[in-house]
Amino acid sequence: MPSKEQYTADQVIAALKETKGLVFLAAQKLGCERRTIARYEKRYPAVREAVVTAKGSMTDLAESKLYDAIESGAPWAICFYLKTQAKDRGYVERQEVAETDAKGKSIARQPSFSPATLRKIREEVYGLIDEQ
Repeated sequence: MPSKEQYTADQVIAALKETKGLVFLAAQKLGCERRTIARYEKRYPAVREAVVTAKGSMTDLAESKLYDAIESGAPWAICFYLKTQAKDRGYVERQEVAETDAKGKSIARQPSFSPATLRKIREEVYGLIDEQ
C-alpha cells in the first residue's frame, strides 16, 4: 500500500516559487530530500510546470540584465553575446570542421592559431569594442 504523501502539490509549488525553481533550496525549505521534489515533478504536471516557469522567469531576468549591460557598453557583455548568439556571423572562439575518414568515421578538426595571431585577433575585437 503506498504511503501517504507528506506534502501537497501546492506546498511543493509554493516552495519552488519562493526559491525561484531551485530544487535543492525548495527541498531544504520543506525539510525533505531533492528526490522528493523530483518524485512530485513526475507525479504532478503542475509541479513540473512550476519548475519550468520559475527557471524560465529567472532566465528572462538574467537576459534582461545582460541586455542592460550591452546597452551600457560593457565590453564583456558585448563579447559574450556575440560569441553565444552571433556564431552564424563568425563570432566564435574556435571553429570546428567535421570531416570523415576513408572508413566514414567522423573526424573533428580545429584550425590552430599561433599565440601571436590570437593576441592580434583579441586586440582587434576588444579594440573595436573599446572605441565605440
